[in-house]
Amino acid sequence: MAEPKRSTKVAIVCYNSSELVEALLQSLKNEPIENIVIVDNASTPSQRSELERVVGEHENVKVEFGSQNLGFGGGVNKALALIDPADDDVVWVLNPDTLVSPGSTSLMVEALSTFDIVSPTIMMGTADEPKIWYRGGTVSLPTGTVRHLGLGATSNRTESPFATEFVTGAAPMFTGSTWRKTSGFRSELFLYWEDVDWSLRAGGLGLTLGVVPAAVIWHLVGGSGDTTGGKSATYYYYMQRNRFLVVADHGSPTLSLLFGRGMLETARLSARPLKESNGRFVKFRAGLRGLIAGARRRRPVPSGV
Repeated sequence: MAEPKRSTKVAIVCYNSSELVEALLQSLKNEPIENIVIVDNASTPSQRSELERVVGEHENVKVEFGSQNLGFGGGVNKALALIDPADDDVVWVLNPDTLVSPGSTSLMVEALSTFDIVSPTIMMGTADEPKIWYRGGTVSLPTGTVRHLGLGATSNRTESPFATEFVTGAAPMFTGSTWRKTSGFRSELFLYWEDVDWSLRAGGLGLTLGVVPAAVIWHLVGGSGDTTGGKSATYYYYMQRNRFLVVADHGSPTLSLLFGRGMLETARLSARPLKESNGRFVKFRAGLRGLIAGARRRRPVPSGV
């Protein structure tokens, strides 16, 4: 007897990115998706109005407008609470700045018979000059670094699903049962490194993570953030702070990030804002404050970066 067809749902968290969401929804139009829930993280009034227009063109899409920015992890947690998936339901979390290639949904769902959490191959660039952004990943807690395997490659070397220790938050798929086992994302991280923490916790629970090379999505890297002048001050604050918090949470000494194997990565992140084309000193100070907050393990989300 054939297995009953699983209900597949999509969760999207957006912030001032209605145009990106519109393109993503178009790419999902012919995919076997039952419904889509969007959580808007307190976008501007004009962006909210535009998002309402976009959502109104799709029968299976609903949007929840928030009064405050919950961050990525908090937004995903809210979307999953609204979806309230049954144990066997499938949920696909997608960044608003992604586009899904035809047939990828079914390939991902099929792979859930082997793995508890799966990710597609994530491409960047253009159709003429495609490059891999993510095809599996590794995490080194002693150095506080995350490595995207295949980064910059032009094609997949294999089409068969394979195991990985890190799944990026850009496009993870899982069942309702798996989501409840992991207790979701840690919302206090707000932005960046929450997918690293989630992957490590999932692995610690004995859950398996995999990559489905034949399933492909395109990622406009940084498209849902501030791209007008490189990385934002917000980026540098949370990348520095959360790196320390996640390393500490998973039992690795944070002193190694200051004086040990992770020192070079800390220095690299600290110096990177000074290479920006504008706002370099504001961004440098934000990164420094994030580093200090992380080293002191300060978790409350600041009112402004």
